[in-house]
Amino acid sequence: MPKSKNPKIIVIDPRKSKTAQMADIFVPLKPRSDLALINGLCYIIFEQGWENEKFIAERTNGYSEFKKHILGNYPPQEVANITGIEVKELYNLAKIYASADAVMSAWTMGVNQSSIGTDTVSAICNLALITGNVGREGASPMSITGQCNAMGTREFGLLLHSLGIEIMHRNQTDKILLILLLYLKVSFLKKGVMPIHKLLMPLTVERLRLFGSWLPIHL
Repeated sequence: MPKSKNPKIIVIDPRKSKTAQMADIFVPLKPRSDLALINGLCYIIFEQGWENEKFIAERTNGYSEFKKHILGNYPPQEVANITGIEVKELYNLAKIYASADAVMSAWTMGVNQSSIGTDTVSAICNLALITGNVGREGASPMSITGQCNAMGTREFGLLLHSLGIEIMHRNQTDKILLILLLYLKVSFLKKGVMPIHKLLMPLTVERLRLFGSWLPIHL
């Protein structure tokens, strides 16, 4: 991740967990109000002109409709009433998020498996998109599902039916190395032989400049 003189860890949780106790900023929102909070931050970013217009124009669609929806439904005072977070703190959170060099947002199954999980995850991704925190070093919305193989394959682009798209836009050598890694995984699995691709993982990580690996690798 990019180096920062003052990195901040913000934990948003109804409970004051161990993770919250280690945070720079703990935001104890009301239960089931995370969707309103995320969309409320989008409202403030639009209101203040903190969005990344270049990224939005080049990498997104549906922006006008989304902005209209947010500005029509999530004014700060209404969001404060829903979440229990003071308006002043909402502005502070939005400013920190929008002004950071890179932001990584991580959430777990409490978000994914709620009755509004799809909307909430979409909101988290939309917040990252309007600020350009997607597809850059240290910047990403990331679901932590708790299953090692699911995280290792999905988040780091190693699903056999979905090659690492960002890697595939690099030079020819990188493309060949990634394809070789995936080929070995399938070939040795079919033969019932020790998965040699695991031995190549350190080389692959170094060569392809992957910034993380979720272990163990499950075949």
